[in-house]
Amino acid sequence: MEPYIMERNRRIIIVSGEINIGKTTSILYWINNNKSKIITGFLTPKIDGERVFYNIQNNEHYGMLAKQDESDCLEIGKYKFSATSFEKAIAQTIKSIELHPNFIVVDEIGKLELNGLGFHRLIIELLQIETNLILVVRNSLVEEVKAHYKLNESVLELYQITEENQTLKI
Repeated sequence: MEPYIMERNRRIIIVSGEINIGKTTSILYWINNNKSKIITGFLTPKIDGERVFYNIQNNEHYGMLAKQDESDCLEIGKYKFSATSFEKAIAQTIKSIELHPNFIVVDEIGKLELNGLGFHRLIIELLQIETNLILVVRNSLVEEVKAHYKLNESVLELYQITEENQTLKI
């Protein structure tokens, strides 16, 4: 089977850490300190206690979890996510490729993607183009994500976020 990723002159960075350790916050801080770079994609911060999609390019945010009356849901475990919100994040990220960004951020790759849902097709598409990627993955899933997406160790950079180390040096 063909690998998803070809050897190219680009960076694929996995930012990992435990749940709620500050992966998203660390990336947001890095973005705010790199205003000269074109950075697109999305983050998933908590706003008013609710996890949201945050479009890096236009600062728009919208709910990640499905609303009670929403029938088109992505389910994993006890969570129901809004398929509409996922599709919006995917469409915005794909459109941002036209800007020739220095980095595209995908926060986060998890069990949905490993089951072929969520951002799976976006990740496949992004791995086929020559752009630098920042992929957020919790520690417990890093090896599974690397195997699932056939990420070659020689092109990967791994940044581990811990309570002691919240700074990205990308």
